[in-house]
Amino acid sequence: MARNETAYMTESIKYYAALLPLKALACLPLCVLYGLSDVIYLLVYYVGRYRRRITRSNIERVFPNLSVGEQRRLERAFYHHLCDLVVEIVKLLHISEAEMARRVEVSGMEHVNKALEENRPVFIMLGHLGNWEWVQQLERHMTVEAPVHNIYRPTRTKWSNRLITHIRSHFPGLYLPQAYTFRSVLRFAKEGKPFVVSFIADQHPNSVTMYHKTQFLGQETPFVAGPEELGQRIGATYIYINVRVRKRGYYHLDCRPVTPVADERPYPFTRAYMQMMEANILEQPEQWLWSHRRWLQGRKREGLSPLPLPVREGSN
Repeated sequence: MARNETAYMTESIKYYAALLPLKALACLPLCVLYGLSDVIYLLVYYVGRYRRRITRSNIERVFPNLSVGEQRRLERAFYHHLCDLVVEIVKLLHISEAEMARRVEVSGMEHVNKALEENRPVFIMLGHLGNWEWVQQLERHMTVEAPVHNIYRPTRTKWSNRLITHIRSHFPGLYLPQAYTFRSVLRFAKEGKPFVVSFIADQHPNSVTMYHKTQFLGQETPFVAGPEELGQRIGATYIYINVRVRKRGYYHLDCRPVTPVADERPYPFTRAYMQMMEANILEQPEQWLWSHRRWLQGRKREGLSPLPLPVREGSN
C-alpha cells in the first residue's frame, strides 16, 4: 500500500510540475508563443538535433529528385512547423471558443451530419498533418448530437498520459485507447445510436505480422486495415479530413467522403484514404510528421515532387 501511495505521489508531482508552467505559458497570446517557437526551433534543430537522422532519411527517400538544398529547406520548414505545433497544443489550456473558431475554418460538414442524421456511424480518417489536435474543432460544427471517440495510443507514463488528456479536455470529445477500439465500437453500434470515431492511421503498424502493403508517397508501405474492416461490419461512412494551412496558426479543414478505389484488390477504402492523404501531404509537405519512423522495411521507389514550399508568414 505504501509503495502504491509513493508511486501515486511521484506521478502527481511530475504531472503538476509540467502542468503549472504550461498553464502559465498558455496565457500568453499566440503571437508571443510563436516567438517562443522560433527560439525552440533553434534549440531543437541545431542543438538537440531531435530525430534529424530519421527526418532527413524520410525526406530523402520520398523526394530524391529534389536538390540537397531543397531537401534541407523542407527539413527546416518541417521543424518550424513541429515547434509551432507544440505551442499551439499548449495554447489549448487557455484559448477562447471565439479564437478557435477564427483560426479553424471547417467545410464539408454536411457529409458528416447527413450520415449522423441517417443514424449511421462516421469514421473520421486523418493523418499527422497540420495540427491534428485542433482538428477536434469539427465537433463544434456537428448538428446531430452524437459522441465523438478519438482513438489514441497511451503514453508510457501515467503522468504524461494524464497531462495530454487534460490538455485535450478543451474539446468535448472522448478518448478511447487503441487496444479497446474493436470491442468498444461494436458495442456502440449495438446501441443503435449515431456516433463518430476518429482515427489517425498513418503510423507504422504495431504488429510485425498483422498488416498489409500499398504504395504511399512512392514507397511500399505497410498499413493497418482495421478501421476499414471494423467500419464494414457496422456500415460506417468514411470521411477524410483534408488539412490546409492558410497561414501561421490558421487552418482549413475540409471533410471529404472517401470513395473506394475501383479495382479488385482488398481494402479499397483504406487505399483511397492513403491516396487522399498523399495528395494532401504533397500540397504542403512541411506539415506532415516526417520525424516518425514510418518505413521500417520495404524498397525505395521512384521519388515524388512536392508543390513549392510557401513563404513563411507571420502570425497574429
